[in-house]
Amino acid sequence: MNENEFWTAYADSQKRVTLTEDQKRTIAAAAGQHPRERNTAPSAAAEHNAQTKPAAVPPAARQHRSLGRIALPAAACLAAIALAVGLVTSFDTGGPFGIFNATPDFTVQAYAADSDSILEMGTENQIVFSRSADAHGIGSKEAYLAEGYYTGCLFRVGGEGLTRIQASVSTGALYRSTQETVTAGENPERWAELVSWKPTARGLGEYYDEYDYVSIVGSPDALAKDDPAKQWSVELTKKLGSTIDVAMDDSSSSCSFGFWTNEDYGGNGDGMEATDAIIDLFDGATLTITATFEDGHTTTQVIELHAADVKASMQQSEDGLWELSLTPEIVDPSGLQQYTDYVHTLYGTVEKTSHEPFPESLENANEYEGAASDPLPFERQDLLRPLGDDVVIGEQDIHAATDSIPFTADMGTSFTLTDLQMLSRSTQLPDGITLDDLRSGMHSWEYYNRVVSQIDGYTIDENGTITGESEGFSWVVMEATIANAGAKATEMTGDGGFYGEYAVIDDEGHVSTALARSFALTNGGWDAPNAAVYRDFTLEPGETTTVRWLAIVPDVVLDDPSLFFLAYADNTGVPSEGTLSGMELALTNE
Repeated sequence: MNENEFWTAYADSQKRVTLTEDQKRTIAAAAGQHPRERNTAPSAAAEHNAQTKPAAVPPAARQHRSLGRIALPAAACLAAIALAVGLVTSFDTGGPFGIFNATPDFTVQAYAADSDSILEMGTENQIVFSRSADAHGIGSKEAYLAEGYYTGCLFRVGGEGLTRIQASVSTGALYRSTQETVTAGENPERWAELVSWKPTARGLGEYYDEYDYVSIVGSPDALAKDDPAKQWSVELTKKLGSTIDVAMDDSSSSCSFGFWTNEDYGGNGDGMEATDAIIDLFDGATLTITATFEDGHTTTQVIELHAADVKASMQQSEDGLWELSLTPEIVDPSGLQQYTDYVHTLYGTVEKTSHEPFPESLENANEYEGAASDPLPFERQDLLRPLGDDVVIGEQDIHAATDSIPFTADMGTSFTLTDLQMLSRSTQLPDGITLDDLRSGMHSWEYYNRVVSQIDGYTIDENGTITGESEGFSWVVMEATIANAGAKATEMTGDGGFYGEYAVIDDEGHVSTALARSFALTNGGWDAPNAAVYRDFTLEPGETTTVRWLAIVPDVVLDDPSLFFLAYADNTGVPSEGTLSGMELALTNE
């Protein structure tokens, strides 16, 4: 195949990529200049990495982005809108275009995850990748080494008659990224699981238990956020391994692959500087892709990855999500601002194309596909949390249970609490109450047990009975009368955990609060259409109501003779000096 035949075949393979006139002018302007001439000096991070790059950390805890996306909530690491890509074939050696020894019968094209759009190709056989639009970078190096980082540098493989894709990357691993659209009003259970998903919930749930990360990345419509007909675009991420072997079917055309790593990037930095250093870990790495076709023939491309500063800008969508707009032009970052003028990302050049079979072993292909990565862990907490040496309370500030003490819930609200009672205490739920009658504040009791088993040291069984291996805990049934002492009608929750905390006092008057958990009764005697958002009822000025709730409290606190209920007397939800006000608390029947 000569040079003209190659470019004719290449142009045919790219016909489905439509460019605007502005995009064509951008490519034409850049075409006469080699990228290495535009950016001859490597970044400081790249130089440091080349000199001190340590051995790879084993891909242990299979996790992810900032603790935002590692963290995106992330947190989330939102991959971006952009422009760029997709070269299909290339060269071996000899001449400016090399010796073309294989037909360009499949394409490798970069994609933006949030918009699910193809990115414009660069010049000089460059596949210019977008990347995650993290506004803060990684949360901490320790978290990164455990979770790893999903770069957002996504690509797809396309071609007529493709039946299988095999690929490997010489650094880190490859992950799969797919998208779906969810409408809250059509599938409320799926929506509830989606909005409550977090890295600590990996492996749980009915809809998203197989994924390592689940992120809402935008919306294809202009409806209001609270419109039940509004559609939301969701990115679903699953790490596969350094080598993948994937059968192609009708749904494969919407499946993208990206680069993941948890290799030590050197230094102790975090934030956006760390993400740039992580991108540099892929500088010089090799991506090998083999496509198998219906007639049995194979084509293999070897792509070399490079880190570079590429023209880009960060923009916020109407949904409040950040999007990265990328132009396939390598720039000198001097005097430019990251995410305003450029982004540090990857591009690839196709170094070799052949009809050879996949050159790597497939023994460990898709090694992480079978299950979600390990969930992020929690740390055990102390049962008593001292408020500090400066926080003391006198006997005069602890009132009788029949007295009235003030508390606040939200800014500008004023309530009083009176007739506080602890009606019962047991390791079992009271007769007539089931777990379905309680609002835990978590998506499921399965997830609740995952959390409290690590933080508190107990679990509850399907009947609500508390079991634990260390300190004991008990259910308590609480009841109190609250009154709206403010000047306006106010929505209020039936969860007494928003009124105050269970506390004890040491010999010097210092206060410690308990590691306790509180639950509203969803059948608490009021009309609660918004029970899931902690707005159970409305109190008019001067109006009162009696509220009953449940809590799980450590036995060491319940057995302490100094036990009292510490009310939130300001709008912070955190007791402070000068605002402490409490109420005596004891089991009513004792």
